[in-house]
Amino acid sequence: MITGKKILVTSRGGNREVISTILEVLSQHLHTCDYIVQELKGLDIVSQCYSIFDFVVSNVRYIEDAGNNQYVKTPARTLEDGFADCKSMAILVYCCCNALDIPCELRFVDFNGNGIYTHVYVVARDMATGEEIVIDPVERVDGQPAFNYCSKFVEKLSYII
Repeated sequence: MITGKKILVTSRGGNREVISTILEVLSQHLHTCDYIVQELKGLDIVSQCYSIFDFVVSNVRYIEDAGNNQYVKTPARTLEDGFADCKSMAILVYCCCNALDIPCELRFVDFNGNGIYTHVYVVARDMATGEEIVIDPVERVDGQPAFNYCSKFVEKLSYII
């Protein structure tokens, strides 16, 4: 049985500490989602990305961290809990993409231009077309999950593990 952890980054939710912890947890758990995506091998990249998106939307409810506490969960903890915020969902999505050898990045975005990155999601790249594929299980349009969609942002930081 796989067990997972939930890590309190900071009670104040400092941006640098949160990003650093996300990257650390991701690198330590990068190969933990192979079992989830085995049946997706052989599908085209857009179908694989959509299936990962649909899996997370169907199995993990979005719940923001309470108060100023910022937690980062391993993929196993996210699936065990059945709820997470964007940070932990992005880790789960990235690990699923990694299991399928899909080139992707974590994209942290700042919606206000104040240098504070308040949202994170995964962007995959279709190497055949060069197109980006946004995988953000948190994003909604008219209250419905929106695959391959992201809200307009002012600044971004991208990381590839």
